[in-house]
Amino acid sequence: FDSKYLINTFGLERVLKSPAKFDRAKLLAFNLDAIQEMTPEQFHDRLRSYCEEEHPRFLERMDAQQFRLFSDANRERSKTLLDPIRMGGFFVQSCSTLTWTVTKSVRKALLKGEVCGFDHLESLLPQLEALEEWTVEALEGLLDSFAKANADGKVGAVAQPIRVAVSGGTISPPIYDTLVILGRDRSVKRIRRCLESRTQLTADAS
Repeated sequence: FDSKYLINTFGLERVLKSPAKFDRAKLLAFNLDAIQEMTPEQFHDRLRSYCEEEHPRFLERMDAQQFRLFSDANRERSKTLLDPIRMGGFFVQSCSTLTWTVTKSVRKALLKGEVCGFDHLESLLPQLEALEEWTVEALEGLLDSFAKANADGKVGAVAQPIRVAVSGGTISPPIYDTLVILGRDRSVKRIRRCLESRTQLTADAS
């Protein structure tokens, strides 16, 4: 707010006796609007500068193309520059330290159904390993065709187990973006580790 706006808009006659309240929710809503008004390029540059100063590991673990996709995938849902970092910590986490907590949503993704998420992961893993190009388009084509053949065309029934396997939870950017940002090697390694943990995770859910 510049001084002219303040003079024209505010007046002492409108000041209330009750104490002022700092409304953080409203501030975050304003911030969300401001971020969504940025171009993808502007948000990318802001986020990159922020990571350079505060979270350099995101730049160390991602090449320029992966970071660009990370930025684009988070712009529309971020209220602050910290949101992509907070929600995307699994991108820079070591594969060997990733864990899966059996919450209700994780249980549904991995264990529900006669053919459950674990079964889909086991069938899909060789196809992911053999995929010629690790791109959003190639992954989307693979998952679509797999879902039609194995999950009544329900891509979510396939995508959500993958999301859990590679991120440790049920929230991430779009699954195709998530897999490309992680890269083939780390994505495959995490799915394999999740499958190796099937017995323990099933026991934890019982």
